Amino acid sequence: GFFEIPKPLSTLGIGVDAMPDEVKNSMILTGNDLGMLGNVEKLPSTEDVEAFIKNISERYPNIKEATHREKHKLAQNYLSYGDVDSAWKILLS
Repeated sequence: GFFEIPKPLSTLGIGVDAMPDEVKNSMILTGNDLGMLGNVEKLPSTEDVEAFIKNISERYPNIKEATHREKHKLAQNYLSYGDVDSAWKILLS
């Protein structure tokens, strides 16, 4: 399917080239997923990632031990709902 890109961005997104290699070369995330992820102005801070993981650990008690594959699938689920920020926080955890 297609996704809607919120416009106008005041600055360009980070793009695919600036993504961590394990995200850019994911066997799970699609081109559309990467496009959504690349459209953010900046990546979430380490503090934001840690706070998010702590917050969702009740729902996902094994999130800290999750494999890259599991994290990518969970991030893809967040992306399917348009929640790019949460997807990034999962991917960077």
